[in-house]
This record gives sequence, structure tokens and C-alpha cells, in this order.
Amino acid sequence: MTRILLVPNYSLTSSRGSIEQDSYFSFLEKFLVLMKENRNDVFWYVLIPKLRSKESILYSNIKKKLGPENSLFIELDLLIYPQNQIHFNIKDLSKKLKWRDYPIDLIFCHQLDTSNQVKLFFKSETNLDPPIIGYYHLLELPKLDWKGIFEYNILGITEMVGCFVNTNFQKQLIIEEARKIFSSSICGVLKDKLEVLPKLVVPNDIKPSKYGNYKKIIYWGDRSGYTKSFINFQFCMRELRKKRQDFKVWVPNLKKGHQFFKKSWVTNGFNNNNRTFFKYLRTCCVGVSPRYQINDWVGTITQGIKSGVPFIVHDSSMARSLFEKSTFYKSNKDLINHLNKFLDNIEFRNLSIGNCIGDLIHKHNQLKKMKVMDLSFKKALKSVKSINNSKTKEIIKLIKKHKSISHKDLLSSQYLSWDSNINFLGYRKAILGTGKIEEVNFETKRKNSKSQKFPWKAKYRFK
Repeated sequence: MTRILLVPNYSLTSSRGSIEQDSYFSFLEKFLVLMKENRNDVFWYVLIPKLRSKESILYSNIKKKLGPENSLFIELDLLIYPQNQIHFNIKDLSKKLKWRDYPIDLIFCHQLDTSNQVKLFFKSETNLDPPIIGYYHLLELPKLDWKGIFEYNILGITEMVGCFVNTNFQKQLIIEEARKIFSSSICGVLKDKLEVLPKLVVPNDIKPSKYGNYKKIIYWGDRSGYTKSFINFQFCMRELRKKRQDFKVWVPNLKKGHQFFKKSWVTNGFNNNNRTFFKYLRTCCVGVSPRYQINDWVGTITQGIKSGVPFIVHDSSMARSLFEKSTFYKSNKDLINHLNKFLDNIEFRNLSIGNCIGDLIHKHNQLKKMKVMDLSFKKALKSVKSINNSKTKEIIKLIKKHKSISHKDLLSSQYLSWDSNINFLGYRKAILGTGKIEEVNFETKRKNSKSQKFPWKAKYRFK
């Protein structure tokens, strides 16, 4: 059994919206289930924030899909974004993570700026020093005034065996920005450790309406208010409205007090419930996406395509690398011309969304991604050096004598004396590699009761 600790990255918690809307949760839900389908020899220790009842239900559903034999969810007192950046509640982790009961073979960390703290915790407070694989979800750059977060992210990557990023554009941008701050040797390390892996898109998530079964609704799913992009969008809508009045505009995030909302042909409804939101989204003719300075992954576009809505996307090398089959615009004039075509030409509109869905499935094949991740996990596990010495022989002899010993007992002073700076994982790899020792499910049997299984604990048995 390979035992992996999942360190989360949450931008939304109880006070900032639903966990269901968080990009990390969306990833987690797909990732864990797909990994189980591909291999059943991984046990996941999943760190999660303190939850409200509704959010607890969401996690319960994931637990049911995984099964108790594959996972243990550990609730921690985690801060919300952005306070959770550069900070991880190590004190709470120390209380909740029962590392003496089970080994952690690998850490899959999704909050890079805290990876150094997590690494230090394991090295200083445990007999485990597991390798780390990272996932850089959100690109944060110094020029956008992230107050030093970028530097912590880079330092976090250097502690890892490897780190996934969503696009090659993102990888190159990270290295480019790192060159301004760090030495050439660190930038060389980044180049070797960053691996491109676009976010997961599961074909079952693609649920478009029937082709042609839509209304002339233009969708704007990004930030509204008084941003430059939204002001440009409003201008285009007014110009388009002068020439034709057969369409409506849907801006879910638009506040009722906004001047644009006063237009009879503008609505902001259907944003309170996921079911009604997606039902209305599927009725839209086309979506518009603004210019993004840094976002490596535009969730609004992906969400729209999965719902059968083609997008007109602001032209950039990043956007083209992600959404190659979409329609692109550079100016307000371009956008208006494209909108006219989508509103007037059903065949063109349906062909466009068909191509976009096909491209999405092709680029984000989940089986390929699982294989890539699996190879990275195996690479990380190989980085742990097997320790073969007199103590290794002593451990094997001890397990043989007792037939089986729990991980907790093996690390206790009852049998062996372990110095605080000794990494047990090297010995674990050695004894399991001999073929004489196997890891088995932990079971206890009390008097007059049935045996109880505790798969989250570890036990070693002589074959």
C-alpha cells in the first residue's frame, strides 16, 4: 500500500462561499475517484477544512466513492484565502496527523507556499521525511503585487521532486519571472521540476443541450462591476443593440444596483443554485471571455464549453494554447462581428461548439493524465533511498519473531530505539523490498466481539 498525504489549497471556505465552487474541490472530486479506478493500492490521507453541514455532505459523497479502505479525511483548522497563504496550521496538523500509526510515503501538495513548512514539520517532528509532488493551480506573479507569495511558491517547488502546472505558457512564465529574482541554478531546477499537465476534464461532465436548442442569449460569466474588460463588454452590447434587438445578455455576477442591470434586456438571475445555473447556461447562444493578464486556466470558458456554449475569447497565446478551437477577438469591432455571426448562423454556432467539445476531450484525456500523475508518484517514491544495514536486519528479525508488528509499535521504544532525525521510510522501503515482509490491514479483536479493521493504520507481517 502506498500512503499519500493530500495538502489542500482552498480559495473558498465557509465565509467566502461554498466549497463546491472551489477549483481545488472540483479537482479533488475527480482526481481521487479516477485514481481509484486506475489503481487500488493507494491510501489517501486527505486534509480538509472545518466544514458546514452542506459541505460535509459533499465530502461524504467523495468518501463513499473511495470507500473507507482507501481514505481517511482529516479535518483541520485552516485559514481562508488569502490568509492561508504562507501559513499552515502546523500545530493542528501535529495533533490530528497520527504519523506513528501510519507512514506517509508521499505528499501531494497543492499549496506551494506552505510546502516548506510541511517539509520542516516532517523532518523535525516525525521519523518520516516523505518526498513532495506539487500542483501549481493559480499563477501568482510579482508584477501583480502578491506581496512575496511568488518567492515562497518558487522556494516550495525547489523542495519537491516535481510540480505540475496547467500549461506550457504557465511554465515558461514562471521561469521567466523567477529569473528576475533567483539565480540561474534555481531557474534550472524549476525547468527540470515543472511538468505540464492541463486540468482534469471528465467526459461525463460534458452535458450540452441538444444542438440548436438554445436562445439568443449572450453570456458573460466573469467579473463585472467597473473593470476595464466589463466596461468594454457593455460598450459592445450597446453598439450591438443599436443594430439589432433580438438578443438578451446574462451576467450572473452583476449586482442589481449596477447601471447596466437597468436595461430590460440584461439579467443577472439563476446564480443561487448550481442546478438552475447550469440549466440556464445551456440555453445560451454564446459566451464572451475578456482578456486575462495571468490566469493559466479560465474556468468560465471550460464550464461553458462543457455545457454546450461556444466562446468568443480575447486573443492571446495562452488562450489559443488552451482553447484552440474557440473564436478569438482582438478589438471591440471583432467581437461585435463575431457575435452577429453566432446569433445569425445556427450551423456555424453548432459546429463551433462541437469542435470545442472535441478539443476539450482530446486535450484533457483523463486516462492519459492519470498515467502521467502515476509515473510522477512512482518517480517520487523511487527518490527515497533504501537503507540496508544492521538495523534493517534487526527490523526483519523482529517482525519474523512476532509474526507481525504494527507501524506504531515498530516506531516505539518498546522494540527499537529511534533517533528523532532518522527517516524510517528508507527502512520501510528496504524491508518491503526484500519480499519477506508485507504490509497488511490493521485489525484488532476484543473479547466477545468481532474483529475491527483499521485500514488507515499500518501493520507489517512476515510472509
